[in-house]
Amino acid sequence: MKPSHNSASVAREHHAPIYSMTAPNPLHLANTAQQMARNAPAADAVVFNKVAMIAMGVMAAASVLQVLQPLLRDLNHKHAADQQRLGRGR
Repeated sequence: MKPSHNSASVAREHHAPIYSMTAPNPLHLANTAQQMARNAPAADAVVFNKVAMIAMGVMAAASVLQVLQPLLRDLNHKHAADQQRLGRGR
């Protein structure tokens, strides 16, 4: 009989990307902070929960920027073309 695996641990093993020490994954940081908050005394848990919330905010901001980047790039190209058409190019 095969040993049973926790489905969450199996998912982490097979889908977790590798990140360098200089660019931590905000999702991993948030999950770790939440896990530490569950096992910490009340005063420390508040700090870990705040770290988790900040990491989630960073992930949300990065997601918004990723969605807006093509739009901002297009607007920048249009603005540069207008400036050049009006003779204000460098």
